[in-house]
Amino acid sequence: MTKKRIILFAVALLLSLGGVEAKKIPGQVIGNDGTVKDVIFNLPVNLFGDLNYQKIQSRIVYYEGEKRTVLKPDDAREINFTYQHENVRMLSRVNSIRGGSIFSSQKNIFLKLIIDGKLKLFEFFFKSRSPGMQTAGGFSPGTTYTVETFIMQKGDAPLKEIAGLGFRKDMSDYFRDCPEVADQIKTKELRRRDIEVIVMEYNRKCGL
Repeated sequence: MTKKRIILFAVALLLSLGGVEAKKIPGQVIGNDGTVKDVIFNLPVNLFGDLNYQKIQSRIVYYEGEKRTVLKPDDAREINFTYQHENVRMLSRVNSIRGGSIFSSQKNIFLKLIIDGKLKLFEFFFKSRSPGMQTAGGFSPGTTYTVETFIMQKGDAPLKEIAGLGFRKDMSDYFRDCPEVADQIKTKELRRRDIEVIVMEYNRKCGL
């Protein structure tokens, strides 16, 4: 095996070990009935200490004393904890993203909350794969990595994934109920990179 192929193999191995460790962190589970439980979460992390949010989106393990529970999004309203000085809230939402529950027995998904309000902004994590490469020594397979994208939700409406192509038209239509923000998008005053500003502007101008 050539030196280049060894390096590529090592990188692929590291990327594939996304959740080989766990950190025990105190937090809370808010049940569907509104009850709040103080628990110890077993958070999946990678070799660099980064949280595996994609895994948490579908399940998380917590402890109450010696009792171990696997919590799924259908069974709670919210989970929250502090990790590396960041206060993390993940809300359970009906999964209408990319086929949603068609491919899962679960109806809901936990989504990381970025901005709260009438219009909520979430982060959604999913796997993507880079293509393989032809090398002098043969063929190197592609690697799998995690991608993050933003998801919005107005009130209890279905989740809205933010389009890559056609952003201006798509978002202008989505914000028809807030003409001031829609106009800022139409005139390119606000663009895709400004999505957090867009959400805050909507909540400020039309979120009451």
